[in-house]
Amino acid sequence: MPSLSGAGLPSGAKAPSDFVAEMYELKLVPFKAGSHASESRIRGLQGRGWEGVEVRCYCAAARRVSRRLVRVYEEALRPAGVNPAQFELMQHLRARPGLSQGALAVAVDLDQTTLSRNVRGMMAAGWVAVSAGMGDKRVSTYALTEAGMAVLQAAVPLWKEATVRVEAAVGDAEVVWRGLEALEKVV
Repeated sequence: MPSLSGAGLPSGAKAPSDFVAEMYELKLVPFKAGSHASESRIRGLQGRGWEGVEVRCYCAAARRVSRRLVRVYEEALRPAGVNPAQFELMQHLRARPGLSQGALAVAVDLDQTTLSRNVRGMMAAGWVAVSAGMGDKRVSTYALTEAGMAVLQAAVPLWKEATVRVEAAVGDAEVVWRGLEALEKVV
């Protein structure tokens, strides 16, 4: 691995790689052709003391992949007028109509405030209806409306197309799923 210590820096100053390694205890490895580091990211780091160094961090990598996957699905679902978060909520409500807010929050792993904000937008669009719970009138339950079902039906083929593209890019999808499931168990 190339050493960047002192590369054109004032006396006593730390190179970016030294700082990151010390501050975050991250493993630094040389860039490899075909690694997950994109060519544009590598070019963007050139001239900044990062040439030939890649920071390996599960959290950072997962966040990068998440942002990119969200963009793929946002673009795919845009013609249906729905975003990935709304699509996920609609899938749960289609599968289990009458879910309480608490049960829906657990199902999609969101806090109640974020879920409320997402559902409010879907209610304003006329896609979701809220009603009092059967056993406990203090509990709100959600269900897709006919308009919500129509949006979901338009979105499903778009989601499937995006999923096919993602699976083609990752290779063995089962291996990826096993890795994701293992990571979920960490938390």
